[in-house]
Formats: sequence, structure tokens, C-alpha cells
Amino acid sequence: MLSVQKRDLLFVLLSKGYVDALAAHDTAVEEFMKETGLNFRILDQPLQTVGLGVAFDKEDERGLQNELNDVLDQMKKDGTIAEIVGKYLTDVERYVGDSDES
Repeated sequence: MLSVQKRDLLFVLLSKGYVDALAAHDTAVEEFMKETGLNFRILDQPLQTVGLGVAFDKEDERGLQNELNDVLDQMKKDGTIAEIVGKYLTDVERYVGDSDES
């Protein structure tokens, strides 16, 4: 993880025109803009999407994949996922979507 000083240096280099773009998490950019009053454009689409990967034995007959999917669906419906994400990020809907989706 970058220290605040290194993060700030990267954004200063961008604001002064020494670099044309930075790859950074959008919340880091948003926090820096709030702190400094500078404005940067954030791409609408991410450069990379990283999903959660869970491995199951090919021969698993216990139904773990279905059970996990059911639990995650229930957590999304009852707002648990939004609550967890909300502890770390400010724009929950941006990351989890509509909690009432089926």
C-alpha cells in the first residue's frame, strides 16, 4: 500500500502535467480531490475487474457452490453485503448495485 506522501506525490505529478494518467483506485482519487480541491477525471469503466474466486473440488457432491451462491444472494437481498461494503467505501450502490435485485 502506498504511503500518503507517495500517493500525494503521484497526484501532484499528474496535476503539474509531468504524467498524463494514473492507475489508482477511484476512492483514492476521490479522497485526494476532497482533500486538495483538485479535480481529476475518473474513467467510467474500470481498466480491470477483479472478481471473487472460490475453488471447489470437481467431484464435490456436497453442493457447496450452490450453498455459497444461496448465502451470497441472501446477503445481497437482506443488505448484509451493502452494510459490509459501506464500512469501507462511501458509494455503496456503485459497488454492490441494487440490494433488492433477484
